[in-house]
Amino acid sequence: MSATHAEDQLDIKACCAPLPEASPLTDNLSQEELEAIFDQGFEFDGVFALSEQYTLAQAPNPCRLLGPLGTIGLPLSRRDSYAISAHGEFSAAEIIIENPEWEKWMDERVGPKINRQLSVYATLKLKKLVMQHAGQSGAANSLPRGGELFVFLPSDFAGGEHALRYGERAEIFHPSTASKFSTTIVASLPGATHMISPLTSGASLALVYDVVFHDEAPQTSLPTAPTHAGWPTAQFRQILSAWKQELERGNSNSCAAPTYLAHLLHDRISHSDLKASAAKGEDGKLLRKILPIVHELGFAVYLANLTKQTRCSRKIPWSARDRERECGGDYGDDEYTDDVVGSEETEVEVDKLVDAEGRVQSLPVFRPECAYAWEADHLIHTNGCIVDDDRDPHGDDFEGDFDYTAHFTQTWCYTMLIIVAPGY
Repeated sequence: MSATHAEDQLDIKACCAPLPEASPLTDNLSQEELEAIFDQGFEFDGVFALSEQYTLAQAPNPCRLLGPLGTIGLPLSRRDSYAISAHGEFSAAEIIIENPEWEKWMDERVGPKINRQLSVYATLKLKKLVMQHAGQSGAANSLPRGGELFVFLPSDFAGGEHALRYGERAEIFHPSTASKFSTTIVASLPGATHMISPLTSGASLALVYDVVFHDEAPQTSLPTAPTHAGWPTAQFRQILSAWKQELERGNSNSCAAPTYLAHLLHDRISHSDLKASAAKGEDGKLLRKILPIVHELGFAVYLANLTKQTRCSRKIPWSARDRERECGGDYGDDEYTDDVVGSEETEVEVDKLVDAEGRVQSLPVFRPECAYAWEADHLIHTNGCIVDDDRDPHGDDFEGDFDYTAHFTQTWCYTMLIIVAPGY
């Protein structure tokens, strides 16, 4: 515009067998519950409009020059309000913002807040400056469209509530509260109906921005709420809150209070650009929604680039062996039997690990392995290794020997989101 750590291996039957009358807390802290929430996606999270108020200390003064009127002071004086009212609406071409801190504040505070709360990826483009004053006709105050940001600058007024509707949902905001000594933003998604009531006294001054989207336009109709527990963001907050409560109680049940939870992103982020802001598409939306909650509750977020390899050996069936092609390298990979000779080996390595801002970090509790034995702080849960999924490998190689045997290697490259409990 917030675990208990088990040093020793745990018995999988003792730790993860169904418990009598298991509490919602324990259920909510499983890896599977986290995946179920993230699988819902954050394309739309039930929030179609937002409003936030900032004090004079929190929001800079833009120091505006308005065409022939010159510099307009804030809070808005009666003299300046009369002059602006006489001129009428100002287009973006007529507005000069002298204070560079204003653009910085819009880019670093206001823009990211809109992206997080409205589940979008957008930038802001200044469109106009408008003034509303007491006595202005109601018809002139109707704005039957959304996709705009109003930034109400410090000015003394009463009334002028904003009523927004999107499908069956409705929001009402009151930017007049403490309006003389604050800056208030009001924003909504395209497709919302936006009505502004007349002022009862004073005059309001607002910069209006278009919310310009850079990915697919948000939905114009509301989906049904996924569960009674609420939208994905609310469910995620519940998981972290329960996790934090369990940590504060010092519960010895390591299934209820893990060291970390992890999630594979859809797309791999390159080594050179590994940071939260580089995530795109569904990954970017997910991170924009959860990072504020993670930080608010005192958890930490890391991103890791992982490489997983599986290696196995297979033989040419007896019936297909040809003495004139005794060298294993003469056979194609599709001629080998599907039966594995010996055992299949799986290895996971961490290539790079960073915090959300992209700074390289050390995280000793993160020791990824792929084995089917429970270990408290490895990437293992009741269904096996978390990096076992149905994605196609990035590399698929084989090398034949002279005894009708070939060694097959498959390679996968992932970016993993890691949410770490406080204190680790």
